[in-house]
Amino acid sequence: MHANHSSSSAVVALRRRAARYMKKRAPRKAAIALRQAAALEPSGPSFVRLSRALAASGKLQCALHALRQALYCFRHDELRGKARTVARLILALDPNDAAALRRAA
Repeated sequence: MHANHSSSSAVVALRRRAARYMKKRAPRKAAIALRQAAALEPSGPSFVRLSRALAASGKLQCALHALRQALYCFRHDELRGKARTVARLILALDPNDAAALRRAA
């Protein structure tokens, strides 16, 4: 239990650090912190946060990959509404993504 608590507090600290970097307009540093947070806690929301930072830093292909991971997480957890929203975010970055087209409907 203690190890889980320390990893969750590390994730929170990394997310706070990323938020500070985004406010300072340093999306690359934010993406590094969010990538570490997603590695510690791989969840849909973690990958969505990461994708926003990657998109802000101009790494659209990496942002799409993170969104696809978020889509998988939400579908795996049977959160269809959130999966549909992530599919729409993917379509905003890549309108020709066939998998996202099917899931956005």
